[in-house]
Amino acid sequence: MAQTISSPSDLRGMARAILKAKNRPQTEPWEDKVTIGLSVLTLFAVFWDGWLHNNSITLDSFWSSAHIMMYAGLTTLGAWIGVVLVKRQPRGGKLNLSLEAVPYGYGLALVALPLAAIGGPGDFAWHAAYGFENQVDAPFSPTHQLLFLAGALLGGIALASYWYRPGRTPSLGTLWPAILSCTAVVAMVEFTFMNLLPYFYSVIPTQDFQDNLRRFNDAFEPGTDAHHTEGLASAVQNYSGDVFPYYLFANMASIAGILIFTAVFVGAILYLRRRWVLPFGSITLMATLLAVLFPFFTRFSKPEYIGALVVTGVLVDLAARWLLVDDPASRLRLRAFAVVVPPLIWGPFLLATALFAGGVGWDATVTGGVFSTSMGVGYGISLLMFPPALPVQQPAEGA
Repeated sequence: MAQTISSPSDLRGMARAILKAKNRPQTEPWEDKVTIGLSVLTLFAVFWDGWLHNNSITLDSFWSSAHIMMYAGLTTLGAWIGVVLVKRQPRGGKLNLSLEAVPYGYGLALVALPLAAIGGPGDFAWHAAYGFENQVDAPFSPTHQLLFLAGALLGGIALASYWYRPGRTPSLGTLWPAILSCTAVVAMVEFTFMNLLPYFYSVIPTQDFQDNLRRFNDAFEPGTDAHHTEGLASAVQNYSGDVFPYYLFANMASIAGILIFTAVFVGAILYLRRRWVLPFGSITLMATLLAVLFPFFTRFSKPEYIGALVVTGVLVDLAARWLLVDDPASRLRLRAFAVVVPPLIWGPFLLATALFAGGVGWDATVTGGVFSTSMGVGYGISLLMFPPALPVQQPAEGA
């Protein structure tokens, strides 16, 4: 089936045709390894750009080293995917696109590459019109969001390709491109919420930060002798330097990041588990890549959290070996795994804070709540990824 693309309706038709096409080709494993390798290199450039946006006060040029590396990575990745697509097209005739010759997983590129082609020049125009965003503005620029979406789709190509390969129990040596591909998607999702991530605001749970909050009239922990001059709702409405719920806003920002990270991380692991019995080391590999990426936001000034996240990967791998080794895994074991994972994330995180960052300043209520609430999030994600079985429908009488 050959098709010329010349309008949005052609694109919609192309997407439907790809989904309906049967017996599409499968890429060679080495091709997917090149794809994910280029994707990860581009991902590092994206996080390098995050470093600049979060730490520089002199961003005044579109042509920063990080931007050049990021767009060079996108261009190289796009060219490579073009090679993969073209080499499987029918020979002879017009240069039309045979949708039945698009390899499994690589249909994502037909959406992602046009988005990147729009987002790149759009980003240049946006910066020209509105300047160069620092800190919280950067991830919410519309053109940046467009590029994030394109990056997530491109990062997921190897995972989508491996999804169609046979086998339920591959070795890590076989499955690692799919693991890194899934991690790339996780990284792009978390990148959008960079300013909420506890690995960015790692200072908030510390004792020094919590002590500093008590200087403000409306920032205090239960049990202290601080005094509110007005209620919480009024303090929010009548914001000022003297009366404002600083304690609530600072801590809830960090806790929100914890819950977002939990949902995305647990969801990614369970998504992979739907398809494969994960070999030992899979989550460690995922956590290690994330552990190397997140410190870009703080210029690698908090190395203790690199180790904490790698330890999390090892612990979650052990939990998966204990609870999810059977195939299929029971719903009970899947639920238990999803509940166990959050403490394995935030236990090492808070331990690293206690040992290397001056101690944890959260009281027992907040600390315990972080564990219990994130465990509830894990349980909820397990319900979405592995919903309860539908009841058997009884035939209607007289049918």
